[in-house]
Amino acid sequence: MKVSVLIPVYNEAPRIPALIKALTTVGKRSKGTEFLFVDNGSTDGSRALLESARLDGKRVLSEPRKGFAEPLNRALSEASGDLLLFLDADALPDANWAEAMRKALNVNDLVVGHTSSVPIKKPTVYGRLAVKLFEGHSERTAHAHGHALPWGPTCNLGAQRALIEKVGPFSPEATSAFDIDWCWRALLNGALISYEKAAKVQHLRRNGRTELLEQFERYGLGEAWLHRTYSFLLSSEDQKPDPLLSAVDAFQRLRHHSEAAKIKGLASALDEVATAFASGVRLGYERPHRDCPLERVAPSAPIAWRDTAKSVSLFVPGKGVTSLAGKQLTLWEAIQRGDDEASLIKLFRKLFKGSDEEAAHVLHDFRRNLEP
Repeated sequence: MKVSVLIPVYNEAPRIPALIKALTTVGKRSKGTEFLFVDNGSTDGSRALLESARLDGKRVLSEPRKGFAEPLNRALSEASGDLLLFLDADALPDANWAEAMRKALNVNDLVVGHTSSVPIKKPTVYGRLAVKLFEGHSERTAHAHGHALPWGPTCNLGAQRALIEKVGPFSPEATSAFDIDWCWRALLNGALISYEKAAKVQHLRRNGRTELLEQFERYGLGEAWLHRTYSFLLSSEDQKPDPLLSAVDAFQRLRHHSEAAKIKGLASALDEVATAFASGVRLGYERPHRDCPLERVAPSAPIAWRDTAKSVSLFVPGKGVTSLAGKQLTLWEAIQRGDDEASLIKLFRKLFKGSDEEAAHVLHDFRRNLEP
């Protein structure tokens, strides 16, 4: 299947040569790959560098509307691949990245690759803090550590075209939470998300104090939008998210649950970043809510994500998260495939050694426990 790589670009001139070099190697390993760069109004000569770069399968597009979602939606409208991979312009993929993603997408709808954080030379305290904060980030997001549901950042994400056509474009209304929102919509549409450690990308982290504070304030704005948009799923109908509690929770997650808090010299900078994050959450609640026309509905089936090849986690609305492994996972996969009752009873007896009556009873309870 053909692969398209989608890369938004805004003022990344210093990083473009290294990116082109890395993608050239990717293209040699994954023949016929299409590389779509979308310049989002750069003023530092990024567009000219992209135009002059030698890279087989390269196309350079423009998107004048500034934002996170807009350039990727422009790329989606032009991409011709069956498998679509998302990458940031300041992220360097491993030579085997596209092939690892291709392999993973043969068995999963949505794949989060492994992203490692890399500092620039002679990093400031904020540069060191950024690397620490994002250490293991992609693996955590893919397993819903820090959020109610899993997701993957578009600095290293892959999806089947059929899923994208089903879910729709990215939501500009979601601002910095555009990738979280898109992944959650995919999950609500029945997609299975997985983490692929072989799909490696190195992400160059920012070094400046102002850059990092602004980045986390934007994250806070996006998180507030998520809380309000998905309150139907994350809260009871009569319980709306509280701005103050949400801001305090944002501060606590970053300041008190980060390994960076234990590192000498990072505590003061971490306080600033955590405060910026919490301030963004509060500000996000104060701003008028931007509704998205794309539909989000409560799921009629559990939302699933893979922990390992032999384990899966399920979020059942109204009932919480449960994990299935071993025999239970085998049974769940058979139900997901749509196996008939007779086949399920036969499988149950093989796995658990029971009578037909016991199998029918347990299957009934199993299904009921997985109903929202």
